[in-house]
Amino acid sequence: MDMDKFIENPYLPNWKRDQYVLNASTLEYEKAGARWLFNAYRNYANYFEMRIKSLDIDQEMDKLRLQTGLEKLYKDWKDGDTVVLIFVSRGWEIAIERKDEICEFGNGWQAFTKETELEPGDTLVFYKLNDCKDNTVNICIFKAADNIINNRKDDGDWNISFLKVISGSSMNEGMLVVPKCFKETYGQMMSEVNRIEIGGEKIFIFYSFIGGYLANIFQILDYFHVCPKETAIFTMDNTTILHGRLYQEDGTEIDYTNRLKGCSISGGSNWIWSINWKDDIGKEKENVAKEDNEQKEILDIGNVKDDWKSFELQNRDSSSGMEIEAQESENEEEEMIQDHEQMDLPQQFTAVLTKSNIDKSTHGVYIPKSITPRNRSWKSGERVLLTTDAGSWTVGVVCSKATTRFSAGWNTFAGKNEFITNQRLVFTMKEEADGIVFEVEKQ
Repeated sequence: MDMDKFIENPYLPNWKRDQYVLNASTLEYEKAGARWLFNAYRNYANYFEMRIKSLDIDQEMDKLRLQTGLEKLYKDWKDGDTVVLIFVSRGWEIAIERKDEICEFGNGWQAFTKETELEPGDTLVFYKLNDCKDNTVNICIFKAADNIINNRKDDGDWNISFLKVISGSSMNEGMLVVPKCFKETYGQMMSEVNRIEIGGEKIFIFYSFIGGYLANIFQILDYFHVCPKETAIFTMDNTTILHGRLYQEDGTEIDYTNRLKGCSISGGSNWIWSINWKDDIGKEKENVAKEDNEQKEILDIGNVKDDWKSFELQNRDSSSGMEIEAQESENEEEEMIQDHEQMDLPQQFTAVLTKSNIDKSTHGVYIPKSITPRNRSWKSGERVLLTTDAGSWTVGVVCSKATTRFSAGWNTFAGKNEFITNQRLVFTMKEEADGIVFEVEKQ
């Protein structure tokens, strides 16, 4: 499969009907297909969508009246103009019929619907590339049949995937926002997922149907030393387990065994997605910091939200001249945390112990940013109670700019409970009258 063609064009070549839903058949298709889906649909600079009705493809009518929500798409088109609809690897010339505020696709529309097998219930997504002429519009089609989630198979022979680029806030907050198109189509299925599996390791997670994000993923990302700007592809089938695969900046899948020994951030220019992180005023912001005692460099994305509050996505091949920008809401992080609180879900996270957690010289596990006391943030120096079947221990909490972790008293707690490397612990936080208590259970 020619990956360069995927990079140069945001639509799928050699289109086949069964490729509307991403599948895990090959790594190349997952990466290219997910990138196409993201670029074409979610937060595209100028995209417009329209649900097709029976009347829209009626052969006797031979026209498509563009809905009122598409004014920005057709505002400059005049009666008698010809536009070109680009789908996959070819284009269709469509005559424009315009009268006052009404705009219709005329001659050529029926040929387009027949050759693309357009059906009632399908969704058309129109989008314009930065270097396209005014009369050229790219098309994506989302089939209605693929959006009927209640008719899924129960024999395990299907799967659907989505791609996420890991950012610094993903690591710090323990939350990962699911792409909008995936959430809208498969959100109900995602609500059934309660565990995530990567490299043979599993932890418990939960999916916020309201907020559209996965919570409690920090521990497994930290376990495999995942770095910002690396890529995760998540695949869902008819089980309650979400399967993940991790890829380095150069696009190769990580060595899950050797990754446990640690990794360094290369920040190389060969990263397949070529993202330049920027702050709110457009200046590049890339800070390198050292974790307290880990001596490990991490990328501090600062105020950039997990699902890309502000970024510039451009092709690896700069000669294509295509730049794609997307923006997230200023209040996305606050909304996600509010959703979590409104759902009244338990304040719980799973930790996989690393060598540094039990070597009696470093520090305790990190507390995900989504786990906080009610109506306030953690304070450095405050003390909490950790309880197990073996007893209770008072442990301090230390906060840095980006992370919160257990500190003073942790080594005693770990030693008395005889914890070992790679052991999984489930922490459930409860706020009681005399302070905060974490009930800790071994998995």
